[in-house]
Amino acid sequence: AAYGADSTQVARTEVKLAETLVALGERERGLALAEHAWSVQRELPERHSDRIAALRALATIVLQLDHHGRSLELHRRLAEEAGTDDAPDVL
Repeated sequence: AAYGADSTQVARTEVKLAETLVALGERERGLALAEHAWSVQRELPERHSDRIAALRALATIVLQLDHHGRSLELHRRLAEEAGTDDAPDVL
């Protein structure tokens, strides 16, 4: 099936749904979706916009859940992969 569980198109939508769930206070559900989306999107080439979006969403959600060590690791990877030209000053 073109749009199965490992579809990059489905994972792109999962990223947006994960962000929406977190905004609605459903952080654990959002985290689960973000984790799955990243597991699919990390197979894309580095610097691919969908890969970066999935990694950014996961890093942000993990931070919101107070998993600071993991968030730092994910944000470092994000900075390495995406560069820091457009990054916030905190990086």
